Amino acid sequence: MFGRSHSSSPHANPPCPQSRRRLLKWTPGDHPEGYIVPMKIESRRGSERTKINRERRRRRFVAGTKRGKIRQHGTVEQKRWWPWITIVVVPAIIATAGALYSAHLSLQQAGRQEALAQSGANQAVDAELSAKPAVIASVREADYTNSSWVFSRPLSESTVKSIAGYPYAWWRNKGQHLPHDVVSKMEQELVDKKRSLGGFLTVYDCLDSSCKNGSSHLVTVVGNRREKVRVVDIRVKVLDQTEAPHGTLIVYPGEGANAIERIGIDLDDPSPRVMLIPENGGDLRPLLDVKSIDLDRGEQQGFEIIALTSNYRVKWELELTVAYGQSTKEKIRIRSDGTENGAPFDTVPANRDGNYSGGVYVRDNSTGEFPRER
Repeated sequence: MFGRSHSSSPHANPPCPQSRRRLLKWTPGDHPEGYIVPMKIESRRGSERTKINRERRRRRFVAGTKRGKIRQHGTVEQKRWWPWITIVVVPAIIATAGALYSAHLSLQQAGRQEALAQSGANQAVDAELSAKPAVIASVREADYTNSSWVFSRPLSESTVKSIAGYPYAWWRNKGQHLPHDVVSKMEQELVDKKRSLGGFLTVYDCLDSSCKNGSSHLVTVVGNRREKVRVVDIRVKVLDQTEAPHGTLIVYPGEGANAIERIGIDLDDPSPRVMLIPENGGDLRPLLDVKSIDLDRGEQQGFEIIALTSNYRVKWELELTVAYGQSTKEKIRIRSDGTENGAPFDTVPANRDGNYSGGVYVRDNSTGEFPRER
């Protein structure tokens, strides 16, 4: 009975009104003919079904996991958002970083270009300014009421009268009614006549307790560099000493003029120095020990230089050492016309008690006349 194989008989495998799952549960008494179901075969088929079902469940699990339906310890959420991060966020970050880096490079390049342009402009300005000294000076004689004119040769009384000046009576009757520019022109003509006769204007002033005659000039210095120019040294350079003239002396008694900054130079000193004259008296001190001279481009500083001598006619010049930039130094000479190559300063002594072959004429402050004193 157990070794019987299946045949084509209608009763070989009788139909089962129950389901296949019921068929697996039949017993020999359930069949009218008492056949026993080949359980071994059915068990093999059930095992195959089980494998198939497991495979299906596994595939459904995997598919469900990929679709994000199953979440286990947060791993599914990470797998769910990671593709979006990879596709959208990462390229955006890369693009933003690239844009920022490009902007940084553009700014650096713009800064370099601007620096190069500024450097080129600075070089052009420096080249233009370097055609002239670092400090430009202008010089003119100071207006002094306490002054004298010294001439190398003797002058006649008529000549002295024609060039000395107008008496006060003329000023009261006529001069005060003339326009100011006309009066100034007349005074300048008198100065030109004196110079044409070889006259030297001298002033009378005191350095400490030593009072002498000499020269007075108003000097203005102007910075002429892109950087600040600093005067680090100022010296007096004596070029020549000769005998003082003893022709004719015309004296204009009065008081010294008030100046911006008064600087004194004693040319009788073997090594004359530039000294600052205190406004309210006191000891003289070297100019740069008391005052610094720093000039921006176009900035100016003015002062009066009073050079005194009692022995010789002295020709001299100022020598400035200036510094600007990192370490650039430059020596500048200043002469009577403000240039480096013009006529030097010419200081002549005048002694009212001295011996002048052409005489000494002193103005009478009450009348404005110039009588001969001796």
